Amino acid sequence: MKVELRLNGGWLSLTVRDNGCGLPPGGRNKYGSFGLVGIEERIVILGGTCAVFNEPDGGTTVMVSAPVVGGPDLALPQPQEHGSGSAVI
Repeated sequence: MKVELRLNGGWLSLTVRDNGCGLPPGGRNKYGSFGLVGIEERIVILGGTCAVFNEPDGGTTVMVSAPVVGGPDLALPQPQEHGSGSAVI
């Protein structure tokens, strides 16, 4: 599984990819399945977009983007080298 989170030009984007078997046709709209449909509904309310598709070689990709509005200026923390930083135990 690969997860990417990006902040660019006032938009926050999340991409999740896996290498599973993909979604069956109509799989996101089957009775009792609300996960992806619920995410899409909420993102649209925020003025964003949601795309879900199967990869040709297997797996599924979910891409979600939404505008960031209000609040302080956001900056994603930069990844740290392994073993750097501090911890409270």
